[in-house]
Amino acid sequence: MSESVPVVDEEGGKAETVLSSSFHLRPSLRGDDGDDFLEVDEDNGHQESHQDVKTCPYPFSCFNGRNLFRQKTNDATGVVYLDCAKNIANVSNLFYATGLLYLAQNSIIDHQCNDLEQQGVDQNTSGGSISCFNDNKILGFNPVSLVTNVWTISGILSALFLPFIGSVLDHSKYRWEVGLAVSACIVLIQAAQIATNEKTWLVMTGLEAINASITQITLLCSAAYMTEVQEQVTSDEFSKINTVKFLAGFSNTIGLLVIIVAAGYIWGFNDLQMAQFSQAIGSVLMCVFFYLTWYFLGKRGPAKDVPERENLATAGFKQMLRTAKGLFLYYKRSVFLFFLATSFTSAGVDGLSIVLVTYLKASLLLDSSQIAIVLAILLVSSIPGAICAHWLASKSTPIAALKITVVYSIVLNLCVFKWLEEDMFLETCISSIGWGLIIGLYYPLLHLVFSIIVPKGQEAELSGFFIYCTVVLSWVFPLGATLLNEYSDLKWSGALFSGCMFIGLIFLSFMLPWNQCVDSAKVNLMTT
Repeated sequence: MSESVPVVDEEGGKAETVLSSSFHLRPSLRGDDGDDFLEVDEDNGHQESHQDVKTCPYPFSCFNGRNLFRQKTNDATGVVYLDCAKNIANVSNLFYATGLLYLAQNSIIDHQCNDLEQQGVDQNTSGGSISCFNDNKILGFNPVSLVTNVWTISGILSALFLPFIGSVLDHSKYRWEVGLAVSACIVLIQAAQIATNEKTWLVMTGLEAINASITQITLLCSAAYMTEVQEQVTSDEFSKINTVKFLAGFSNTIGLLVIIVAAGYIWGFNDLQMAQFSQAIGSVLMCVFFYLTWYFLGKRGPAKDVPERENLATAGFKQMLRTAKGLFLYYKRSVFLFFLATSFTSAGVDGLSIVLVTYLKASLLLDSSQIAIVLAILLVSSIPGAICAHWLASKSTPIAALKITVVYSIVLNLCVFKWLEEDMFLETCISSIGWGLIIGLYYPLLHLVFSIIVPKGQEAELSGFFIYCTVVLSWVFPLGATLLNEYSDLKWSGALFSGCMFIGLIFLSFMLPWNQCVDSAKVNLMTT
């Protein structure tokens, strides 16, 4: 909830009151070195940041005199580098997933399927090894379920612990320290995973579940600092920062894909070697980007005190409940229904990439290089998708454009997942264009709708709640894929994805007309 904060007028000696809420940088939130503080600009209404603008540290300053990705404030620059690090982690983890599937397959073939040879079964016949691969178990599950189980566990852990982490970031002075510690853990885990082999892969799989879970904490850190950046700069400057943030993350994603695929082609890597190489190059790049991130991002004090009769362990969960109750009472058919829709649609779209990797590897039998090509086409196709998102929103309304995107994604995945078969690599590449359009359409429209219908004065607090809604059901799609693989066929994953999206579409359909949603956001009813 929002609270009032006095800001002293140095000339008149008066104290005026401005609204502050979760994650907002206030005069009391000055860094330990005392260099950073904010004051209100009466002319344009935003808060100016008085910081000693840093240059890139040695040795990076030696390679780029103009300071690559340097923004107007230190926090803005740090958030750009943080987004680069997150994208590097996501790409390297996708390759690591294919490596885990490769080891699981070989483990079954080496240790269990050899019995078939002793019984005279010909493993060289078409489908022989794959049948053996799918019909045996690892820890009670089919090997194909390994990756989806990892992401199911990480999704559940994220849903359970993110409110607590948000409380620590909000109510303590350790936001910078938590972010740094999480970044170090991510790098150390991925560096350790370079040693993944036939003897260590089960232990490394457990580490991957932890790694995927704590990576979500960087989303909260980014949101906390981005809210403050929005107060430090003008709206045009903030839009530019978001553009640079997207382009920087996208270029690093494509660059890493090219490096990994090129290395695999030159040195003839198998899936395991590709996974090891991706973790190695990813660890190095993340060291660079995380170092730059926390060099530029400043330390902060508590955004607000822990409420009476609460503690850090419970404050985050209780705040979530209070926020949900307030939205239900005052914005039931606008923001509340939008957040419900977001929980289900994000469960589908966010889970698409990891389930897609499993589907491509296990059902279509693609290798790591082919999967990388499919992912590269998907990412490139997201650019025209983002352009289409802007066009659709301008021709109708943002919420109508989002509904069209959801319907398109339902139809596409119902058809494509059942249609594709083995030896259809070209058709898979064409289908990846459609998947890329989903990514490019969905995320810009989702954030556009949120930015417009959120009640004025509640942007900071609801940003954290919005992030939680995007991850609270992130375990549903991977869990469903596991169940399909155990009892049916992964080709039905498209129907599972469409089910998540259809539930979200129902909630979107019951929202108020767009103009009423916009009008309701002009009045903040949650300040009491």
